[in-house]
Amino acid sequence: MEGDSSSKSNLPHLLMVSLAAQGYLNPLLRLAKCIAAKGLLVTLCSTDDIGHRISSSTANAALRPSAAATSTSSCPSSE
Repeated sequence: MEGDSSSKSNLPHLLMVSLAAQGYLNPLLRLAKCIAAKGLLVTLCSTDDIGHRISSSTANAALRPSAAATSTSSCPSSE
């Protein structure tokens, strides 16, 4: 499992969705890190604003190497 993409695709994958409310994100990030440390692939889905906050903060570095946070705007909007 040393960076092999085929090995990664065989990992169990968990999608975590965060509410955009104060107090939900930090516990969810800690939970994601614990779950990823057990060998699951974890994806966190949230708003663009939260994604930008994570990628510009030290929280993103704290997740590595077991998890990584990325932001995308490809989610459907409510408009």
